[in-house]
Amino acid sequence: MANTKTLATQTYVINVGKKSKAFRYLVSIEVLSRKTSQSWKISNIAEKKLLPIAKLEIIQACKSIIRFAFEKSDGFNTKDIHYVYDGASDLISSKELSKYEVVLSPQEVPLDTKVISRGRSVKITLTPQTKYFEIDIGNVEGIIRLPMNDEEKSIIYRFFENLVISPFMVPFKNDDEGYISQLGSGKNFIRIKANEDNSQNCGDGRCTVPGITRSLIELNVDNQPAIALSVDYSENIYYKPGNLATILQEVAKTSNITYSVLKNTLNEQNILGVYLKTTHRKNGDIFKFQNTFTTESANNKIIAIKKDGSESSVSVAKYFEERYQTKLQYPDWPLFIKKVKKVTFVNGEKQTSELETYYPIEVLEIMPGQCVPVPKLDRLSAQTQQRINTGGPYIRKANTIHELTKMGIFKDNITLFKSFGVSIHDKSSFFKTENLSEILYTADSSRPITVDKGKISSKGANVYSSTKLRKQLYIASCDVNDSVIRSFERKYIEVCEKNGIQFSGSTTFHNIRSNFNTVDKSPEVFASEMNRIIKDHNNSFLIYIDPKNFKSHLALKYYEQKFGVLTQHITFEVVRSLPTKTDSMKNVINKTNAKLGGLNYKIDLSGDLAFYNVDSKNVLYIGFNLNTSSIGVITADATINVGSWAANVSKNLGQFLADYWYQPRDDSLLLNNDQIKSQLEKIFNKWKKNVTSKPPKKIIVYRTGLSQQSFQKSNDEEVDYFKTCIDDLSSKIFKIPTIPHSWIYVNRSSNLRLYEFDDRDAIKNIDAGTYVYEDISVLGNNKIVGKSYANCLGTAKLPLYTLGSDTNTQRLTTKDIMNITNMLCYKYDIIPLAVSLPAVSYIAVETSKRGTNNLVAIKNDRTFSYTQDEEDITNKNEILSYTNSRLNDVRFNA
Repeated sequence: MANTKTLATQTYVINVGKKSKAFRYLVSIEVLSRKTSQSWKISNIAEKKLLPIAKLEIIQACKSIIRFAFEKSDGFNTKDIHYVYDGASDLISSKELSKYEVVLSPQEVPLDTKVISRGRSVKITLTPQTKYFEIDIGNVEGIIRLPMNDEEKSIIYRFFENLVISPFMVPFKNDDEGYISQLGSGKNFIRIKANEDNSQNCGDGRCTVPGITRSLIELNVDNQPAIALSVDYSENIYYKPGNLATILQEVAKTSNITYSVLKNTLNEQNILGVYLKTTHRKNGDIFKFQNTFTTESANNKIIAIKKDGSESSVSVAKYFEERYQTKLQYPDWPLFIKKVKKVTFVNGEKQTSELETYYPIEVLEIMPGQCVPVPKLDRLSAQTQQRINTGGPYIRKANTIHELTKMGIFKDNITLFKSFGVSIHDKSSFFKTENLSEILYTADSSRPITVDKGKISSKGANVYSSTKLRKQLYIASCDVNDSVIRSFERKYIEVCEKNGIQFSGSTTFHNIRSNFNTVDKSPEVFASEMNRIIKDHNNSFLIYIDPKNFKSHLALKYYEQKFGVLTQHITFEVVRSLPTKTDSMKNVINKTNAKLGGLNYKIDLSGDLAFYNVDSKNVLYIGFNLNTSSIGVITADATINVGSWAANVSKNLGQFLADYWYQPRDDSLLLNNDQIKSQLEKIFNKWKKNVTSKPPKKIIVYRTGLSQQSFQKSNDEEVDYFKTCIDDLSSKIFKIPTIPHSWIYVNRSSNLRLYEFDDRDAIKNIDAGTYVYEDISVLGNNKIVGKSYANCLGTAKLPLYTLGSDTNTQRLTTKDIMNITNMLCYKYDIIPLAVSLPAVSYIAVETSKRGTNNLVAIKNDRTFSYTQDEEDITNKNEILSYTNSRLNDVRFNA
């Protein structure tokens, strides 16, 4: 049993005066017509369907208008007033206002707001909010006692999150020092200026930009509730902002920019797809950078200009000089073409035309704050990002402190903070670790071997229980060395037999001669090739081997689901080394055994906690996940979210089965009611069929896929209906009134980082098995944060667990949750290591990814007529889920 330790953190208590108040106002910004009494309201920005970068531009313009209005009106006729404004409709001031309306003439409107005013007058009206006008921000205990989704609590927490960063945002600080919002991330704020040292090691058109991610956390501080700021340093690869002409010369490595240079140089691995802004007008347009250019230069491209009823021809270079007083520096360069589709109706008929607008490259700039997506990272930038990410705990914590100090967040003379009676404690908090129950590993020989620091020491032991299935083995390969495949097969069969895994008959080999390097785009072609050799789908096991840069995994797993053939994908690079790497080969065998229904490791809790062991037949563990990410899903169907479950309902006790489903995409982020009941009924029936006819004594649910702010909404709606379903299905299937349940929320990356001290009091990563609960479980809110997996390079953000609902007569204690969670992290069963989440959650998350991939695959399948509408979701669930598949009784997704 581990000793209690003191841990360092990156959380800083927010000190709030007990009498501190704040006042809420509804903001209305109206652009007034020049000729009539008509006006246009610029509000509810969050509800507008705009590009993220355009929305950010409008928010910044609104902030600038409000700032100028306060300066012009002397704080709306209120002395020594300060405010926090979200850029939309919510403004919170430190005092009540004496005046509520200000009108700015076209001459007074700031230049950086022309994007919304366009040379017209602007009227600003501040109206006291009808709900929660005066908020008591000094009553910290009262705020914490409010439910997480309480409207007043949400308002106050958003206020604190905005307050702590507001003094440091551009233009409050100088342009080369301040911070801006990262595009598409509400929590991450980045410096306006790149890190010059690391940027030198990036690819062309890229740079590294430091920043800070912040969130709020509730703490116990000296047995008193407190609200704290949890911060984390970030440094990621961004598109280099600035004039496009300058950056193009860097990318092309020449100042002689021609049409052929642009076509041959530009691609998505450098700067294509980035957002651009025009600079020749005060209200610049925003659009994406595409590979569309003229063959003519600005001097040679002639356009027609209509003026005063007459038409004339002029070169683009001359037009920009006369119209915008912009004499081009590069008039011999090609022009960027922005294409826009225009729909018109002529005699009632719809007609579509394409309009082209020409821009000299030098009047375009790459906007700041655009993070480069991981798939678009070039080799140099990827290496730089990896080096930053694996810098280690000392560097990360030092960088965090340095960034906060550079910002000046701890200074006691910050006027905005003082006006609200707020300050940030300049010393980070410390947490105490908790002791865990012992976890046992039992090998086939029943030798108890203790787990140490996230690792299972198997010492060469065989799998705990081998599969009873005997299938025909097929090994298909593409573009690989045949002798290497044969050598792998001999060693693979040898190790399988040593572990009690047997196949029927001799191995069938198939070397694919076709070009399958992008077969994901044609999964029906892949299926046809496999079915040339596999005739009995039910009794086949397919290992597929190809180079790691081939795109075939999606087609392989779609084939598995469609035809019911268990598959295992191994890259050729791995296969080549397996015969001489015992541990790696063992992991491959473990995966085979798990897929075929076997169990590799038996991990148990001891003593009183043995009641919660996965194979005890006492507890039904369910992992529910809803994959709401648009990445991947939107490629196939933007109308769908993918839900999934995993549960210990296998015939081989201790193993988890899983499945996924599709449901209409909406903003609730909650599981669909019909699916909750349908999936729970499947799980109950599998328990009764495979585990025991007796009902489970408890159900413990781990719910992933929600932000911490959505927990309460789920608790009010999702969990309430889940309880109704348990009551109905307990009566229907087990003939009892109900089964008690506990519902635990999992925030997979909570922004919390914890550190241990070594013998010299230097910072190091926390060890596996380090958990904390007393410091973050405030006023009866049961929360734990911790880590079960072995240390790796860098410092990972830790998952946060929150007990949402518990209908047991004796509620799960926080210590129980901690020990159960730690044990489940060792139950993934493929590798001799703990994973980052309880296995029941980890498997559910992976299963939802399978659902997403199969959705993409079926759209690529040219033998299937795909329709993108909500009415077809039932059909997709019948075709694509594993509910009706014979593979649903084994762990297909191992």
